[in-house]
Amino acid sequence: AKVSVDTYGGEKALYTPELGTVVYNVDVPSDGLYMIEMDYYPIVGKASNIERAFRIDGKIPFKESRYLSMTKIWKDDLSDIGESDTAFEQDPLGNDVRPMAVEAPDWATYEFKDATGYYNEPFQYYLTAGTHTLELEATREPVAIGSITLKPYDAPKSYEEVSAEYASKGYKAVSSDATVKIQAETPVRTSTQTVYPTYDRSSAISEPQDASKIRLNTIGKTTTWQSVGDWVEYTLTVDETGLYYIVPRFQQSEQPDMFVSRKLYINGELPFAEAGNLEFNYDDEFQVKPLNDGETEFQFYFEAGKEYTLRFEVVLGNMATLISRIEASLVNLNQIYLKIKQITGATPDQYRDYNFIELIPDELNMLIMESKNLYEFSAELEAITGERGSNCATLNEIARIADRMGRDEDE
Repeated sequence: AKVSVDTYGGEKALYTPELGTVVYNVDVPSDGLYMIEMDYYPIVGKASNIERAFRIDGKIPFKESRYLSMTKIWKDDLSDIGESDTAFEQDPLGNDVRPMAVEAPDWATYEFKDATGYYNEPFQYYLTAGTHTLELEATREPVAIGSITLKPYDAPKSYEEVSAEYASKGYKAVSSDATVKIQAETPVRTSTQTVYPTYDRSSAISEPQDASKIRLNTIGKTTTWQSVGDWVEYTLTVDETGLYYIVPRFQQSEQPDMFVSRKLYINGELPFAEAGNLEFNYDDEFQVKPLNDGETEFQFYFEAGKEYTLRFEVVLGNMATLISRIEASLVNLNQIYLKIKQITGATPDQYRDYNFIELIPDELNMLIMESKNLYEFSAELEAITGERGSNCATLNEIARIADRMGRDEDE
């Protein structure tokens, strides 16, 4: 396939195949940092995300720009529900059948950002005034490009600032009966076919529920909704204008002694900075708590009669920087391990003195340094989570072994 101009979703766009490079010339008005947004239209094809490598003036500005990942759009095919008394098709025994996910391409906006989730904010690129070239090299999946926009990054306001604006405008909490319930197992769209409805029988109040038949009543159970960047969307309309709490009923039993995080977009916008780091604490049982960041429970303003789209996206949240540093430390330890293995071979001789202190003194010193780092990471993790759990214990044990190996060559 070749690059071509065609109409997608009612708009003209540049079709780019899954291999090749497109180059744009851009005139930058002044020196400064710019974030980059791209309006794109996913092309129906494979199940993979769309991936591109980005260059400015022929060079990768930093390593994370080698891997830009744009999600596709999927929805559940519910066309064959028939006479089912639930939201899903049923088999001859009356059990809910998981629907097939189908691609539902639509226009979307992608901010150039870290695909690993280690950096919460979009990338910012320093450009000097004048003409520059922007290159997008295709590495996976075709995509139609509508526009590319360079603009200064406008950091979202804090919840404190937004809450003060609510008060200044006279916004009040809605009445207690102004409640809207959304069944989470029926999102209007998702970012991947691997996020799908699941069933839960551990709680009698999960809806819908049946004593003998399978009812799909949850989403994201076990490991189906945990990859950074994966999202689900819901739509809602309220009958009363005012401030609402968003109160999910959830079970987070996958990460003991830790929280997991989600980012909330409302109509494509982050309502305030803290909405990018929502926390869901560990518990074997279902929990019912307003959206929060571990400290503050948030209120959100909705107008009656207006349709809103809520998107919940997997992020690393307040763990992002720490996880990145832990991974970097483990990479260093793995490099030291490979260096040792070059000397000892796959099966070390326990009766031989390999004289590591003479052969790899720098690596032994690095073991001690990484041991100190891991102890610090463990303390930071304890401060974030509020307890010394199994993950802290694992970091401390690796740190202890690394320190012992670095100080005693016989180890």
